[in-house]
Amino acid sequence: MRGWRQLVEVREVWPMNSRLYKIFTCIVLTLSLLGTSVPARTYAQDRASRPEEIEWTWEVRPAHVDSKLPNVLLVGDSITRNYYPEVQRQLNQVANVYLMATSASVGDPRLPHQLAEFSAAESVSFKVVHFNNGMHGWNYSEVDYRAAFPSFLAALHAMAPGASFIWATTTPVKVDAVPGPTNARVDARNRVAQTFVKNAGIPIDDQHELMTHHSDQYEDKVHFNTEGAVIQGQQAAQCIRSSFASNSSRLSAISEQTVVTRLFTHHSVRRTANILNGALVAPSRSASTQNACIQMPYKRRSAVTAQQRGNRWVCKIGKKKQS
Repeated sequence: MRGWRQLVEVREVWPMNSRLYKIFTCIVLTLSLLGTSVPARTYAQDRASRPEEIEWTWEVRPAHVDSKLPNVLLVGDSITRNYYPEVQRQLNQVANVYLMATSASVGDPRLPHQLAEFSAAESVSFKVVHFNNGMHGWNYSEVDYRAAFPSFLAALHAMAPGASFIWATTTPVKVDAVPGPTNARVDARNRVAQTFVKNAGIPIDDQHELMTHHSDQYEDKVHFNTEGAVIQGQQAAQCIRSSFASNSSRLSAISEQTVVTRLFTHHSVRRTANILNGALVAPSRSASTQNACIQMPYKRRSAVTAQQRGNRWVCKIGKKKQS
């Protein structure tokens, strides 16, 4: 109402049809709307955390990073932390394996910030992200968990925009506790998560199903012993290997024309190259063009050759001669 009173008072100074009056009206109304909308938005963004008695994060990076190998990230909690060493062992000489484990639950506003801080600290590009979250934060309901899960996925994609993702289901517990964990609530959270990851086309590492067959491997009410962690790590590593293989299959299915385009990109002539009648052409002054065509065949059944046409080199794909 204060804004409207200001408008009434200002009429005495500026006529209603004046330009200044119209500008002033827009300003007052905009400020009034902001005054009513900001508190609600702030509450949604800055909701209070509901911490457990002990909160923690645990980050591990390889002792020796091989720049020639892809980077893999495990995101999870203490259960993920327990099987991380076996994943590292399984993927030795295959990938650099990182760990970001936390007690923050989906629904806790700290979680996206923790992921962003980890990403900024490591500053590496991840090829595969194997992730789980569901064994902590029992002060958050499954409604809270469902509402916050898209933000969790968005935070993961923000830290690894070019990665393939694998969701690991939350494992069963040996003994229920109130308010959690209980097996009923674990199952409910798994159902919520699977709805989102399946819709996103994310493959699932069903750690829950796996460990239902190893109920003799509990170390306490929640965690598994060393042997159980090895079993988990072996399955997680196999899922990551499968992701690598799946990526390779997708690359091999790229059209031959696209492969030739990438060939030129690799040789830094992309800016001067273009597609013409199914072949990639580039000016002859691009010194690496001819060699690029000749040295990089695409398939065993195909060969990439270079032909000079006037002042251009043309990359052609043809069948390889049978020897």
